[in-house]
Amino acid sequence: MADQQRVGTPVAVKAIPVMLLAGACSFPVFAQSEVTFGLDSRFTDNARKADTNEDSDFETRAYLTAGYQTDPGRCNADFLGTLGYSWWQDDSFDSESFAEMDFQGDCELANQLYWEVDNNLREVNQDTRQSDTPDNRTRKNVFSTGPRYLWRLNDTNWLNLSARYANTEYDEPEETDSERYTGSIAWNHLFSSTFTGGLSVSHSQTEFDYGAEVDVNSAQVTFENRWATTSLSGSVGVSEIETDYANTNQSSDGLVGQINLTRQINPSTEWYLNASRELTDPEDGLRI
Repeated sequence: MADQQRVGTPVAVKAIPVMLLAGACSFPVFAQSEVTFGLDSRFTDNARKADTNEDSDFETRAYLTAGYQTDPGRCNADFLGTLGYSWWQDDSFDSESFAEMDFQGDCELANQLYWEVDNNLREVNQDTRQSDTPDNRTRKNVFSTGPRYLWRLNDTNWLNLSARYANTEYDEPEETDSERYTGSIAWNHLFSSTFTGGLSVSHSQTEFDYGAEVDVNSAQVTFENRWATTSLSGSVGVSEIETDYANTNQSSDGLVGQINLTRQINPSTEWYLNASRELTDPEDGLRI
């Protein structure tokens, strides 16, 4: 197992005194915005996370992190992104840039009618069965947008209608890009001041760049209950997946659901538990 030490104080690794230096500075650009510059280094005695013939190396990273959040209003935006560069002293891996980004935005076009935009950029492993090293990572970007309408029937009942387009792209050409179209209708009822329950149905169509098409239909019962310091929410239902690829059609169905338990320990600390059961595409093993 790789022995990794992050910067902060002088450390000794394998009896070799190692002094690591790090610096970070942050400064506000304008209201509700912040830019942070950081520089850190780490030592590892097994850079490639190999079972034998371990190689020691230093990794140094320089990065710039920017955040922005608008004041609540008709249009809202929340952005947090990091752009950086990593290099290895003994060339265990090629020097390369890295990036992460989260963006969420919405505008109220009319009363209770919203248009939403999301973008998520991450460095992910290409093969989950292999070690998490730079050679096994690629950049994944997921962009999605679409309208959402909240229709209040009365004080205790409301409908949530939404449509969504999502595009998933990877930097590495051998990874599977896709486009997805989703529509859903959810009914919610306020049973008490703390308990909400309802029903939801959805349909999605995903088109993969190698020619496959996957359609998913699902219907679920949803619930949420809140106490002073604890909340419990979840859903349970059925889902059906139909895959069409190379003139071959396959389908499967099953029980799906999820449960989320969150408890607030103190004003700054929360404890949570998540569990889910999902149906996978029989052709590709993709989670839908």
